[in-house]
Amino acid sequence: MADGLALQVDSTEQFNRAIRALIGSTPEIIEGTDKALHEMADLAAEDAKFNITWAPTKKKYHTGLRLLIARGVFVRALDDGSGYLIGTSMPKEDMAIIPRGFDIAVGGHWRHPLFGDKSRQYENYGFTSWFMLPMNEATDDGRARLVSLLEQVAESVAAQSE
Repeated sequence: MADGLALQVDSTEQFNRAIRALIGSTPEIIEGTDKALHEMADLAAEDAKFNITWAPTKKKYHTGLRLLIARGVFVRALDDGSGYLIGTSMPKEDMAIIPRGFDIAVGGHWRHPLFGDKSRQYENYGFTSWFMLPMNEATDDGRARLVSLLEQVAESVAAQSE
């Protein structure tokens, strides 16, 4: 990193304000930040799809629900251009809770009638953090990528100012 350039961050909000200020200062940072965030989001989504698809089952096979969940993992750019949303969707509205139910990091269970018998509710429990764990790991990776990008820009700015 270039001599004389430092960024001290005491909170997440302060970090976000600093990043927004730096993004506004140079096209190189804008392009590099967007690329790093997009790659991070895509990798996190792929990890989540892999985790739900290949998680262990009680039987030798699974019913196809995990593949349905994996197909619903998506990455979408935020409307304001500030980043990317990684989320899940299901083909039917009443199935929307199932991806969250599989993830023990966010509750890890869901209730449902079995074969349409609404008089009895059954509970299924998740077994792993298939979604939230890759998202948290991607956050760490994303921070490292952004720090690397900022160091490169700082070196470039320092070289140009000599």
